Amino acid sequence: MSAKVFKIRDRKSVNDKRLRDLSDEALVAAAGAGDADAVGALFERFRDPVFRFLTRVVGGRPDIDVEDLVQQTFLVIVRGAKFDGRAKVSTWIFGIAANIARTHRRGRSRRFRFLEGFQSARTLTTVDADPDERLDVSRRLARVKAALEAEPLPRRMAFVLCEMEGMSAKEAGAVLKVSEAAIWKRVSETRRRLREAGGSEDV
Repeated sequence: MSAKVFKIRDRKSVNDKRLRDLSDEALVAAAGAGDADAVGALFERFRDPVFRFLTRVVGGRPDIDVEDLVQQTFLVIVRGAKFDGRAKVSTWIFGIAANIARTHRRGRSRRFRFLEGFQSARTLTTVDADPDERLDVSRRLARVKAALEAEPLPRRMAFVLCEMEGMSAKEAGAVLKVSEAAIWKRVSETRRRLREAGGSEDV
């Protein structure tokens, strides 16, 4: 992890009922006004989904410190990023994280943990499944993960946001600053490629 890590996590903010009861909008406003406890509470509230998103987009290898990218995301807020209220706070924060991912050092191999959405794996990898079937599913999963790795970053982001984070096309479009139509096109193209890679209609 980078040596310049801002210590955002603050147990006082987690236990502060006043902060826990604030809406996302009120909390980000307090954080933007310099309330250190509010910054800590905002981090606690959104750290896990941001970490999950960044892991799926750029992470998985030991030489890529996802936690450092999470810290960078919240540092942007600490350093004065302004929330204009035109989107949900979660969408705004995901947008910052997406920008961090875009500017992450290019040329590195990216790894993904794409297990969701491949429904056959849930039944064919049980202890009662035939060993040959389990091996076949494992190989297909590996092909799907490799196919997702090969997708251009804009399509990966759209797919991860919509299919793995559960965002609507409108929300994902706000994060990536493109139209809903563009999001649907990216998701559709990625889904088709993953389906072809895995030989399954379940993707």
